[in-house]
Amino acid sequence: KKIGAFFKSLDDTIALHQRKLDLLKEQKKGYLQKMFPKNGEKVPELRFAGFADDWEERKFKDIIEKLTGGASIKPSDYLEEGIRTIPKGAVNSTGLADLSGSKYISEEFYESNKSSHVSTNNLVTSLRDLVPSAPNMGRIVRIAGEDEDFLMPQGVYKLELFDGMDEEFLIAFSNSDKYRKIISSEKNGSTQVHIRNGEFLNIDIELPFSEEQKQIGSFFKQLDNSIALHQHKLD
Repeated sequence: KKIGAFFKSLDDTIALHQRKLDLLKEQKKGYLQKMFPKNGEKVPELRFAGFADDWEERKFKDIIEKLTGGASIKPSDYLEEGIRTIPKGAVNSTGLADLSGSKYISEEFYESNKSSHVSTNNLVTSLRDLVPSAPNMGRIVRIAGEDEDFLMPQGVYKLELFDGMDEEFLIAFSNSDKYRKIISSEKNGSTQVHIRNGEFLNIDIELPFSEEQKQIGSFFKQLDNSIALHQHKLD
């Protein structure tokens, strides 16, 4: 009885955290639908108090100052240890890069591909996906953790934004329904799908003024932190 009750209590706790996590993810999904303008609209359905101006239509090329691609890495270039690469599976809907699939390359290889360097706190995206439905292609994530330098493989891109553009706002936008539909319609290929750089930079985005961007970005960042916390407790 004691052993049975112990595991029953543990299962109940796991179920509780799973419910909390599912609820938070549903809330995020709802906010992503309501806090960005729908097609043809100039304002979102849900806004913070004090903001009334129309959002301005721009393109990614107006807000992304530099888009840098990854290096061509052959299977034989990978080592057991060395400098970590950003895995193609790093890009997801959490806002943070998943580095669990990182591989290693030599310092010499790293130094010979300077244009493909990326570091902690940089934003990255992937414009290729091995899954035809491309569930994560084009999503934008931040590299978090201790200060570290990485090398990007082909298909992964570093984004550097113009001054005044809020990074957290852009991360949130990359998970919105509207953006996901754009990615779905722009993708090319059947097995390994991709988006060309020019098509990516030509994507339309509606932008509020800087202060509203910051509030929206901060709101979704806090929501992502809560989701990550409950995921950690659940694990």
